[in-house]
Amino acid sequence: MSVGCALAASYRQRSQAACGLLEVVDRLKDMIVTGGENVASLEVERAISSICPEVGEVAVIGVPHESHGEEVKAVVVLKPGQEVGAEEIISWSKERLAAYKYPRDVELVDALPRTATGKVLWRQAQAEQDALDSSPSSDQFSSMNNTR
Repeated sequence: MSVGCALAASYRQRSQAACGLLEVVDRLKDMIVTGGENVASLEVERAISSICPEVGEVAVIGVPHESHGEEVKAVVVLKPGQEVGAEEIISWSKERLAAYKYPRDVELVDALPRTATGKVLWRQAQAEQDALDSSPSSDQFSSMNNTR
């Protein structure tokens, strides 16, 4: 299998035929499918980071939705000393992203879960959200708030 085929198998890609270049957009596993539309979580993360100077880190995940399959949710860590509300982030995103891409929910947390080397554990954020969906009485992202 060639390198290009291997990349195509595990990554969503956007080709640039004119230059003969391949741009990796996001991992297929991180793709959020909402109402039949594909949303690359990395694209939404980059948009939120660029439009909201108060945002330090952001993880975008898909959460279950009754009619759309999944819905876009952003888990946001603000920069120290900064304040912004979840509704403001949603409003800014709504103005700059396609209607199916902007996050419908924003969760403000103290920290994102990380490995010992400092890499963000996106899957853990997703798993914690899935657990919350199955037990509505638990505190949202409680273990994420104490991780750093």
